[in-house]
Amino acid sequence: MEKPHNNSSVWYFHSKTTENLDGTDRNELYNEAKDTMVEKMGSENMQGSNWRLKRVVKLAIYTSVYKPLKGSSYIPLPKKLAVKKAIITMKNNNDDQCFKWCVTRAFNPVKVHKERIDEKLIEQSEKQFNWNSINFPTSWKDIDKFERQNSKICINVFG
Repeated sequence: MEKPHNNSSVWYFHSKTTENLDGTDRNELYNEAKDTMVEKMGSENMQGSNWRLKRVVKLAIYTSVYKPLKGSSYIPLPKKLAVKKAIITMKNNNDDQCFKWCVTRAFNPVKVHKERIDEKLIEQSEKQFNWNSINFPTSWKDIDKFERQNSKICINVFG
């Protein structure tokens, strides 16, 4: 909640972005938004404002198309990038765990066949990292969860 400007009696606040997908319970979203507003007003009152809600002057809801960036199975690099030898594309033809294999390879480099997923890489992955409740293919939320579960690692994603 933000304080009024120029002795105005209008207070306002911004909420965080929320995903509203096909399977989302809209009543739950509404109730969460309402609870957040009541919480913020209560917080202001606890600080001595004694303000009361008289009316809602404006309620704006902004939407955008949600296209999550996520990894998947093996896709060959375009030749222009492949010839630079600067990017490794893991050959995970049988699963959607490219995020897992890329992270593990980054911490366990090899000189030849960097793109291969072998028994040693699988073993290193299970020993070095906590993959509990990480979904594959991996979404932004799962990357955040992975970072929390593996606190010494920070992932940068460019897309």
